[in-house]
Amino acid sequence: MTRLTDIQMNRNYISNYNFIRSDLFDIQTKIASQQNVSKPSDNPSEIGSIMDLNELINSNVSYQKNIDNKFAQINESIAALETVHEHSLNIMSKLGHWKNTIVAANENETTRKAIELTLDAMLEMANTKFDGQYLFGGTDFSTPPVGFDPTDGVFSILSQDVSGEQYTRIAGNIKAHVNVSAMRVFMPVVKQSGNINSGEPVGFAYNKVETQYDGNGNEYQFDYTWTKTGANTFEMTYDVFDDAGASVLNGSHEIVFDPDTAEIASVDGGKPQPLNIRDAALKLDFFYDFASVRQTSGVTQLAEFVNQRGNPLTVLQTIKDNLAADIRPNNNQLQIIDDFPQVIVDQTTEAGELYNRLDAGEKILDRQDLVLQELRSKKQDVDMATAIMDLQSREYHLNAMYKLSSKLLPQSILDFM
Repeated sequence: MTRLTDIQMNRNYISNYNFIRSDLFDIQTKIASQQNVSKPSDNPSEIGSIMDLNELINSNVSYQKNIDNKFAQINESIAALETVHEHSLNIMSKLGHWKNTIVAANENETTRKAIELTLDAMLEMANTKFDGQYLFGGTDFSTPPVGFDPTDGVFSILSQDVSGEQYTRIAGNIKAHVNVSAMRVFMPVVKQSGNINSGEPVGFAYNKVETQYDGNGNEYQFDYTWTKTGANTFEMTYDVFDDAGASVLNGSHEIVFDPDTAEIASVDGGKPQPLNIRDAALKLDFFYDFASVRQTSGVTQLAEFVNQRGNPLTVLQTIKDNLAADIRPNNNQLQIIDDFPQVIVDQTTEAGELYNRLDAGEKILDRQDLVLQELRSKKQDVDMATAIMDLQSREYHLNAMYKLSSKLLPQSILDFM
């Protein structure tokens, strides 16, 4: 039978005493900080998981800030579009009585003044700034999107990258589109989308004709053809014919597809951008946007959409100038003005959809944040009820050791003689 010496008993007592005091201090620290883990040494197995959760929570905060900022941008865009829409309806109503109606001569100046005020207001809205950047300028933030040339009496796009799309990150691998382009609001756009089969032979051709009008309401035919010239390569040629069949504008561009992404890689060796087809002297100005055309193994199927048939701002300016010479607006001009409000409604709806996507993303982030906070809480936060019971238990044991020490530690060799 092993006999415990006094030295061994004292050592065991001191060791247990230190352990309980240390444990008691840890519990008191947890209760005070309300955290299970205050430093890596507290729980090495959990600290890595907690750090990962903290990083995810901080990322969500950053994404929510991005969304909140873009909410404001889209709201400003919608407000500007609604103002343009209001002016477009007013001037459409003002010009409406010119259809098949004899108008008094003194109406000319009144109408001209109304058009001038409308154009000034629309140009101001087209060049609205938000946070130091032009709202409708695409990814060209330094140039006013829309400008007026008084020499030819035409409104045109000034931005170098008005079709550029702005994005904001709303999740780890998810970006949301957040801007509306002045090109799609104030300019006619012939938009082409769909697929060209990658197996089409060299010499394959696709032709289409679309109608456009100049500022005076004269009709033109935009006749364009895609011809395959080699692997992943096409030549796009076009002519713009007047009502007499004469070509007034023409061009040719090389379009190259990326076989890996199926998207257009370059146009004439440069960055793919919509083509601006214009002649200021003719007051003819529109865009041809084919960025959505793909080349895959699927069947060749292309579709075209034209948002409007003429430049509404230039048409209004031309009507204003013509009225000074007592030339009344024709039906083609009036139809372009009648169609313009719907174009604005379409773009406002698109802006609303952008807002809704951000809103849906923010709600997902809110739900994720609740889950992440709960997971972190389970790993990091103290269960107060359990901690208090542990504290009481350690205090009881410590008090018991104090009582034991009063009997054990004062003993000497004289107590055993």
